[in-house]
This record gives sequence, structure tokens and C-alpha cells, in this order.
Amino acid sequence: MPNSWTRRAQEIDSFKVMDLLKRASELAAQGLDVVHMGAGEPDFGAAPAVVDRARTTL
Repeated sequence: MPNSWTRRAQEIDSFKVMDLLKRASELAAQGLDVVHMGAGEPDFGAAPAVVDRARTTL
């Protein structure tokens, strides 16, 4: 009897950003110059003006 958890897991839609990253990697492997701008965690904070505006708005 198949595991119902496995079946349900296979029905989950993929995370779209991961699909984009996979495609970008495929294009880069073909020698195309690909600039990745869509996923990740920035290693810097927001600009002070943005933080100030958010504080006054919220």
C-alpha cells in the first residue's frame, strides 16, 4: 500500500522562485550571462530614510 504522505507531498506545487533559479542555472550552464536578482536575503539593512518613513507611517 503506497504511503499517503508521499502521495500528498508529490501533489504540492513547487516554490516558483526555485523554478526561476533552476532555469537561470540552466541558462548560465549554456554560457549565457545571467544576473540573479530575485531570491535571497540581503546582507545590508534598509536605507535610513526608508526606516524613518516606515516609522512615521506605521
